[in-house]
Amino acid sequence: MQFFETTPSGRIINRMSKDLDALHYKIPQSVKEFLFCLSAIIALDMIVSLSTPLFVVTLVPIYFIYSFIQRYYVSSTRQLRRIESTSSSPIYTHYSESITGAETIRAFKAQRKFTRQMEFYLDENLTIFHTNKSSNRWAAVRLEFTGNLMILLAALCAVLARGSTNAGLAISLSLSVCFF
Repeated sequence: MQFFETTPSGRIINRMSKDLDALHYKIPQSVKEFLFCLSAIIALDMIVSLSTPLFVVTLVPIYFIYSFIQRYYVSSTRQLRRIESTSSSPIYTHYSESITGAETIRAFKAQRKFTRQMEFYLDENLTIFHTNKSSNRWAAVRLEFTGNLMILLAALCAVLARGSTNAGLAISLSLSVCFF
């Protein structure tokens, strides 16, 4: 009971709605996308490696770069999501308090004050939201670069393996890396 008495109602509503959204929509979709991308990348790496065996040597630095970017991104995104969640709680609290006390707000003609307060909370939350989206774009650019580096190295390995009949296959399949 102490949790519900000390925690603002907006924070409780925020937690419950985020949990249900994640449970019903985000987790199944993320698992599906992860399995699809993982199987596609493994299949592409295997085919390109079999076509040009020199490509296996280049996979180690690429995966090292990729893991470094992911580790950095995940830790910073976790903090940004936590801050975003914390900044959205006052919005829910203010909204529920405004609905509950609508008659009192109108009686004291305080609509303008409550509107300005809600705009302030929304501005704070949207600033953090845009920072979170910017970090997503940061990671996307770096991961796109990693994919393009993989394409370049596959093409270089195919050129070095001139006698291989599958060099063209390695290049054409490596081009689809950036789509995953």
